[in-house]
Amino acid sequence: MGNRTQKNNHSSLLRIVIIYVLILVILAILFRSTNLRYKATFEGDLKWEATLYFNESGGKSDSVIFGEAIDANDGPPADIYDSPRPPVPPPPYIYAWFDDGLSPPFNTLLKDFRSYPDIYKVWNLSVQWIPSDYVTSTSITISWNISILGNSEYTSVILYDDEGNLLRDMYIQNSYIFTCTAMTPQSFKIICELPNNPPETPSKPSGEIDGNHGTSYTYSTTTTDLDGNDISYFFDWDDGTNSGWIGPYTIGEICSTSHAWQSPGTYNISVKAKDVYGDESYWSPYLLINMINRAPNTPNNPSPVNGAIGVDTNTALSWIDGDLDTGDIVTYDVYFGIINPPPKVISKQSRTSFTPYLNAETTYYWQIIAWDNHGAFSTGPVWLFTTKSSTGPGPSPPEPNIAPTSNASASETVGLVDSILKFDGSQSIDQDGYIKDWSWDFGDGTQSYGEIVTHTYSDSGIYNVILTVTDNEDAKDDDSIIVTIGIANNPPSNPIISGETSGNKNVEYQFIATSTDKDNDSISYNFNWGDGTTSTSEFLPNSIAYAVNHSWASAGKYTIGVTATDNQTTSEQSEIIILIDAHYLGGIGYVIDIDEDGIFDIFYNKTTAIETAVKHQYDETYLIDTNGNGNWDYTYKQTTETIVPFKGKTINEIPWTVIALILVALAVISLIIYFYKKGYF
Repeated sequence: MGNRTQKNNHSSLLRIVIIYVLILVILAILFRSTNLRYKATFEGDLKWEATLYFNESGGKSDSVIFGEAIDANDGPPADIYDSPRPPVPPPPYIYAWFDDGLSPPFNTLLKDFRSYPDIYKVWNLSVQWIPSDYVTSTSITISWNISILGNSEYTSVILYDDEGNLLRDMYIQNSYIFTCTAMTPQSFKIICELPNNPPETPSKPSGEIDGNHGTSYTYSTTTTDLDGNDISYFFDWDDGTNSGWIGPYTIGEICSTSHAWQSPGTYNISVKAKDVYGDESYWSPYLLINMINRAPNTPNNPSPVNGAIGVDTNTALSWIDGDLDTGDIVTYDVYFGIINPPPKVISKQSRTSFTPYLNAETTYYWQIIAWDNHGAFSTGPVWLFTTKSSTGPGPSPPEPNIAPTSNASASETVGLVDSILKFDGSQSIDQDGYIKDWSWDFGDGTQSYGEIVTHTYSDSGIYNVILTVTDNEDAKDDDSIIVTIGIANNPPSNPIISGETSGNKNVEYQFIATSTDKDNDSISYNFNWGDGTTSTSEFLPNSIAYAVNHSWASAGKYTIGVTATDNQTTSEQSEIIILIDAHYLGGIGYVIDIDEDGIFDIFYNKTTAIETAVKHQYDETYLIDTNGNGNWDYTYKQTTETIVPFKGKTINEIPWTVIALILVALAVISLIIYFYKKGYF
């Protein structure tokens, strides 16, 4: 009896084991089917692929595959598209592979897929011939299907040798034959390029067309880019200055900036645009503006007040004035005497005061005319005052006049051709009267008059500038200064930058900058990597490119800024943007993969600079909350690169196909249990 019970127990245990094995087999089949579904999705992410065939004269052959996929990366690290080469056969054989600098077993790739899209990609190809005797060379033909390459987005696919020599235009010729030395790998590069379209010509700047110099005005423009790149703008203000590059902005986003002109006149404003690859548009149509000069304020608030009586004979005259146009130099003509209208006694002094010699019991008339440095003037009214009676002894005999002292030391003495220099004679003095005239000889055949004046030289050189001052007794004195005028150094051109625009953190990428200098000066390049670090090159011969590597420690969007200097002047900054473990989402921002697991974790809102979480779905769909309010705003489909406003409920974490398969598995298990209880097994 005990043996029978034990036998029945063993039989029951065996049945249970069989049931569990059947369950595991069914689940394995079901989930294998699920994996096949995802494999199909993976295949659907490929944008194009091409096969290279290698055939040698003895009949041996090999092949490798390269192409692009939406969700591939350019390595390292390796991704699901990187297929390592299988083990080598016995000699003789051809062994071809791609090398992306990955670790084994991915250091020799059978398949090498790069991220999509881009305008510039490089595949590193190696071919090795292993003969039976390990010595004999052979002839190898590399061939490809031109029409398959035509499925890519590139307009140029070139086969180069390792030294950069062009071997074949792969869109025109479909093969290349070379002699392959035994045992020594031959290196090649396949470089694909899509000529980048520069931005469209920006719209004519919009803003005020009539204004006043010295006042800031705002001007706006916008444009588009056929390649969908962000855009920067550069305004030329037609006064020898510019805005520098402003941006980047998204397509259609309005760029606005302000400027103040320092001199009156008409100006033609124009603007150009460039994309993140440095390609520039044509200049926009001109906007003609007119900056008007306003005359100085009318002199007012005299001291002594108009009509004053009993004025002390030691009184200094003063007034108030000003100019509405910021930056103008204002000087004053002083009219003074005992007749009306009074005669002019001082021409264009800079001070708002005047100390004349006054007699007692005398009525004096005086008037001020204010001038700016652009020739505009305003005339004050004629004022009068009467001095008080004398209580002391009569006037003393006049003392001999002391000549004035000319002093031009407050002037600018170094400048450039066509630049404005300021000449200042305000340090000149007269001990016993006042200076009534300042006369400037600039040493280039021109003169000017006034206590403070400006001048522009049209030629370089060394000039002897003479200031002659005249006092109220017509005594004169001269002072001279040496002014050196040089030719402005031309800054290097804005650097052209090439390099990757996307990548992974802690991986070094190479960037190349090139600039030219009109003066043929040597050039040094400065890279600002956007992560708080910089790199500066040594001085290189004019137009020689500089290559430098850099890696980023954190995921995100980085703007790389590059300037070139000839050690005298510096170019405007050129910029290129690189996304590190990140991806653009249209014009609203970008998503970031913080932990390098291939899944995006954070959304960065370009407008608000707010970072919010994203929700990843099984079918490579992400839900985006752009403002952090807890509600989903967009649905982003990574495989199709589409982003649409979110509608409906959150997608289930588990696809419905997986749920259906699980239900089928449960039904099968239930049937097995049912038949077991009925004694069918």
